[in-house]
Amino acid sequence: SGFFNSLVGRGNTKGATAPTLKILSPAHTEQIAKLADQIKVIESTLKGTPPELNQDFEKWLIELEKPIPWKDLKEVSDTREGSSAKKDQGKVQASKMMGRYLRVALPKEQKGFITISEVEVYSLGNNVGKLGKASQSSDYSTAGLASKAIDGNADGSFGSCSCTKEQKDAWWEIDLGSEMPIDHVVIFNRNDCCSERLDNVSVSLLDSSRKQVTQRKIGDAPFRSVLTFNPGSVLPESGKKNYELIFASVPGPLAAISLSGPSPGIIESVRIERVPSAGKAHELKIVGEAKGKFSKENPLIIGLEKPENLTDKDRLKVSLVGDDVQVSITDSSSAVEHKKVPEGRDKRLAHFRESWSGFKEQRSTLAAAKKSKSDLEGTAKVSMIAADEAKPRATHVLIRGEYDKPGERVEPAAPSSIMTFSPDLPKDRSGLAHWITHPKNPLAARVAVNRYWQMIFGNGIVKTSEDLGTQGRRPTHQSLLDYLAIDFVESDWDVKRLIRKIVTSATYRQSSKLTRDIVEMDPENELLSHAPRRRLGAEFIRDHALSVSGLLVNKIGGPGVNPYQPSVLFGRNAIGASNVSFTQSKGESLYRRSLYTYWKRQIPAANMRILGADGRNSCRTRRERTNTPLQALVLLNDPQFVEAARAFAERTIREGGKSTEERIAFAFRLATSRKVTGKELRILLAEYSDRLAEFQSNKESAKAYLSGGGERPAPADIESAELAATAAVMSLILNLDESISKS
Repeated sequence: SGFFNSLVGRGNTKGATAPTLKILSPAHTEQIAKLADQIKVIESTLKGTPPELNQDFEKWLIELEKPIPWKDLKEVSDTREGSSAKKDQGKVQASKMMGRYLRVALPKEQKGFITISEVEVYSLGNNVGKLGKASQSSDYSTAGLASKAIDGNADGSFGSCSCTKEQKDAWWEIDLGSEMPIDHVVIFNRNDCCSERLDNVSVSLLDSSRKQVTQRKIGDAPFRSVLTFNPGSVLPESGKKNYELIFASVPGPLAAISLSGPSPGIIESVRIERVPSAGKAHELKIVGEAKGKFSKENPLIIGLEKPENLTDKDRLKVSLVGDDVQVSITDSSSAVEHKKVPEGRDKRLAHFRESWSGFKEQRSTLAAAKKSKSDLEGTAKVSMIAADEAKPRATHVLIRGEYDKPGERVEPAAPSSIMTFSPDLPKDRSGLAHWITHPKNPLAARVAVNRYWQMIFGNGIVKTSEDLGTQGRRPTHQSLLDYLAIDFVESDWDVKRLIRKIVTSATYRQSSKLTRDIVEMDPENELLSHAPRRRLGAEFIRDHALSVSGLLVNKIGGPGVNPYQPSVLFGRNAIGASNVSFTQSKGESLYRRSLYTYWKRQIPAANMRILGADGRNSCRTRRERTNTPLQALVLLNDPQFVEAARAFAERTIREGGKSTEERIAFAFRLATSRKVTGKELRILLAEYSDRLAEFQSNKESAKAYLSGGGERPAPADIESAELAATAAVMSLILNLDESISKS
């Protein structure tokens, strides 16, 4: 059960993306600590009670206890469209808005469809829409007739909706047969697609002579739109009224309003506006929530953030959703204080301290310090980490490996066949990590050394690098593996030292040329009879091209980058809410080492995938070797390699010498790490001459070739035909087997 024992510590981690660790730079960490100390000192000062604060607090209490002078408002008018109001001490009774036709239309300049699932027209509490006659500007098909919108089916699916053809001036209309009072209209949208077709429509109520009585507009159409034509009507989803009160001749400062009534009631929302004699209405900002219960004895007080000076020409408009009320006003700011101030002397002192003018400077400094601290904390890089659950999950031996057949319960430990788990180690992931890296652990160092040997030689000392157990291959050189593993641990797991030891060994530095005897005796190089000769990995090929061209940016660290790749791949392969956008990097980020390329799982960079990189949708310890025609096409046509060839040509012309022979020899040695032979030089010179003649005879062809890939512009000081011909030869050199292979 050792396998299950080792899973106990790892199977207790929290799921999803939590937890995370925020990583700050040392400088920012120091600044945040200083700001935290400053904030602590200021907050301590603000909790103090100097004598001046006590004196001002007592004066404030006296003002607070003074009675509030309320003035009743009785002059009321109702300005609702299509209604006439009666005045009754703040209560409004309105006549009903009458109409016969209801018309839904797109703006005249907008071309589109009108698709409606259902229309309900309520008159005196009854849906009269289903008794009317529907028509529309055109029928999309027999499945989208106008009558579909009044058939009582509001599920919004395909086939249950009315639908016009795509056209300008599209409309849908219902004739109710005669004029009647209209309370409200409910319009149901299609919900399986195309909901945007009702965006920006107007809904008009027309009388018997087709004269417009009123109109409502829908912006971004929801699935269910409720349009109220008689605000005093009772809506099915709410028993409250929606109405407006207009008060004239209310001069003087306005600090708060009081809402009360002879019977208890509820106000769901309040909007207060100052309406000048000319110009637009101005909404007044309210303190806190503008809703609550009221009664005659306990009115609902709605305070303004600051008093508003009204003139005798201004009007006061109060829009409410709720029960009928009577309105009173006051110019006393104490009304607002009463609304905000808690009961009890200690609580009132704490409330007064928060706004006391004597602490104004400290509060300003505190706010600035908190903002600076928050801004610095916002620069932190977020990294996902693992953390244990507070309550460990039970782990069982699975009978025959089947998840639904748990056997005996096991406790945190490690496979004793490898090394005993010390009782001094904690039984969690930390203890498991110490067990793995313990100097006496015979496995971890050997696995690591074998992986690095595989990276350099192509095959590991144990060829099955994913399995060093009984199901894997035996090591070809047991003593060598033991020696390197012990040395690796004794050097404090120094990877750079290990790689240096391997690549400076006589084994690695021997010739990679194969003889008939070597091929017959050691075809897989398991006996290390010759140096490894194999194609480089995808990332190495890209980095090599950038390096010899002079484009490679040797910057270390930082966030991932997005070099050239088809942006549509992200959207086509995205699943659910995953990130579907790809934004190509700019500048030096295009030329960072492949190590820093952002790699979306299951959507690897296309050029890297073709060159043999894994998709990373699962963990793999070694890559299979592949050779396909697409790999040559990537090296010839991919923007990254086309641009690298052009930059390589520029570098060769500037640094390689004056003659073409010198330049080609310079480039060949950079790319292959050896000198060019006479035969190879003649072939490359002939290719250069042919391409130069071609580009000199057609300048536009040269310019097109130079602009064919990458964002780095061609230099203006080098003749285009010469640069294009050199770039063609550089592309050929970068495609040589020796340029993309190690030997």
